[in-house]
Formats: sequence, structure tokens, C-alpha cells
Amino acid sequence: MLHSALSILTPPTVPGTTKSIQDLLIIYIALGVIAFGYWFIKKPDYTARSQKPLGIALVVVQNVILGLGFVIEGLLLLFLPVPGIIGVVFAGIGIGFFKLSKGLWDAHAWALEVMLVLTVIGILVGIVVGIITSQLGFGIPILSFFQLWYLRRPNVGDFFNIDSLTKSSQQMQELARRVARFQGNETK
Repeated sequence: MLHSALSILTPPTVPGTTKSIQDLLIIYIALGVIAFGYWFIKKPDYTARSQKPLGIALVVVQNVILGLGFVIEGLLLLFLPVPGIIGVVFAGIGIGFFKLSKGLWDAHAWALEVMLVLTVIGILVGIVVGIITSQLGFGIPILSFFQLWYLRRPNVGDFFNIDSLTKSSQQMQELARRVARFQGNETK
């Protein structure tokens, strides 16, 4: 349905864009169907804290592919005289994605925080691109919204040894009270 809607709604102004976005949406839909089917066949055990969630493994694979793409693009740009500097930047971004993948795989809390920030940036960029290209990119943020929801799940927080959101918000409120008391004592 999305494929046929995109072929009807997209303007023919940018060659190749319609086909690549349609292919990307088809891949996203296929991955969603596979993940949904897997969940019905083998329900996840959320009680095991040490077990790596399947979604985190998929996010790691996604970041490795992104990192590989950036590194290859950076290396190719190095062969051009003027954009060679941009190639260094792209290769550095690719190496950063490899580091992020390793952090997610090893359950480092900083990697989860970075992934949350990148997901929010992806949502914002997808919406802006969708507005600029008049509905061409509105299918892209759907995966980012799902990824943001998934990264905030309690079992993912347990895997990264992060307490639940309610407990952390209570801790933040207590910290705010302590800071207010400290500032009140300091002024007296």
C-alpha cells in the first residue's frame, strides 16, 4: 500500500529518489514483518537481565552497516582533490558508528544515550525532509519513532543496567530538592 501511494504522490522532479525511497520503505516493512513474526513464534523472556535483546542486536547491525557506508564513502572521497577533507570527516563518522555499535553490544549506558539522541535527530531530520520534499520522506521517521519507543523499553534499560524511568525521575526530583536545600543554606 505504501509502495503504490508513493508512486502516485511523488513528484518526478528528482530522478532516482522515488525508487530508492520506495525500496527503503519495502525493506523497513519486510524487517518489521520478520520481527513481528519472530515475536509471535518465540516470545521474548524479559526476566533474564543478562540476555541481549534481539532489538539491540538489530540496532548494532544497523550501526555497523551505517559505519561501513560512511567509511567507504569517506575513502572514495579521499581520491578527489577538493572534497578529500570531507572524506576524512565521513570516515571519522563511520568509525564513530563502529564505536557506538561496540558500546551497544557491550551494554554501555553511554551508547544507549547516544543512540537515543541519534534517534531523536533522525526523527527531526525525517520530518524536515518530508516537509521540504512534500511528503516524499514521511515514511522514514516511522522506523525512528519505533526505535525510540523500543530503546525506552524496561527490558532494554535492564540490559544496560539502567533503572526504570519512574525510579530515575524520582531520583532527579530528590536531587533537585537537595540542590534547592543546599542553595538555601548557602545564601543564609
